[in-house]
Order: sequence, then structure tokens, then C-alpha cells
Amino acid sequence: MPSTAKLSYTECDYLEDTLSHIHHVQQLLSSFAEQLYRRGQAHDLSKLSDPEKSIFHQNTVAFRRHRLGTQAYDRHGKEQVREALRHHYANNSHHPQHYNNGVKGMCLLDIVEMFHDCVAASKDHGETDPYHWVAANQERFGFSDELASIFRNTITHMLS
Repeated sequence: MPSTAKLSYTECDYLEDTLSHIHHVQQLLSSFAEQLYRRGQAHDLSKLSDPEKSIFHQNTVAFRRHRLGTQAYDRHGKEQVREALRHHYANNSHHPQHYNNGVKGMCLLDIVEMFHDCVAASKDHGETDPYHWVAANQERFGFSDELASIFRNTITHMLS
């Protein structure tokens, strides 16, 4: 049975609890930022060694002719650079293809890295509209409408 005694919660208790919460969130965000920084330092380093390096080197010009999200882009990936992509996806968790269940297997760190990778890749493929990759990849990878909206909101925020 709950006690009927009145609990005392002083201003000192409130300040202590609030400062403790703030500190905890700061620690969590710092840890996340640190992990994201490490990912940035290691991003796509597998492309600098074989089998990826030689295959991508031979196909980069042809690959960049295709607009991201098109059938030609996907076909080129499947036909010309399959072995390199298989290796790349196996060694880089920021790609949905790394997981058996795609985007649903990713963590927030993977999602943040994937987002920035895709925005950069869009520019590499001559795409001037960073929103294009959201539409192209939502269907391709099965992003929820909510995640696609978050991506678009983030692009808008980054451009402002």
C-alpha cells in the first residue's frame, strides 16, 4: 500500500536532479559525437584497397554518368561493380545493404553517416537537388515517410 506520508522535494533536490540530468545528456551527446567523428575519419576507407579500389577506379567515370536512383545507375552497379559493392557493403555499416533487414537493422549512427554519404554522393553524380536522393532512396530502401521527412527537414536546416 502506498504511503500517505507527504514527500519533501526541496529546491536543492530539484537543482541536483536537473543538473544531473543535464550532465547525463551532455555525456551521451559527447559520446555520440565522438563515435560519429571516428566514423567520419574511417568513412569508406575500404575503397582504398582491393577489390574495391581497382574495380571502382575502372568504373568511376561510367558510374558517374548515371543519375542516382535510376535503373541505369542500379544496373551499372549490379553488372559492372558487383564484387566491389558486395565487399563495400559488408565492410561499411552505413549502407542498408550491410544488414539482412536493410534500414531496419541500422542504428542512428549508421543513419546519420548514410544521410551525409548520400548527400555527398548526389553531388558526385551531378545532382543539384539534394532532396532528389531522399525520393530515390525512400523507395529503393523502404524508408518510412517519417524518416524521409526527417531527411528533408535536415537538408532544409543545413541549407538555411
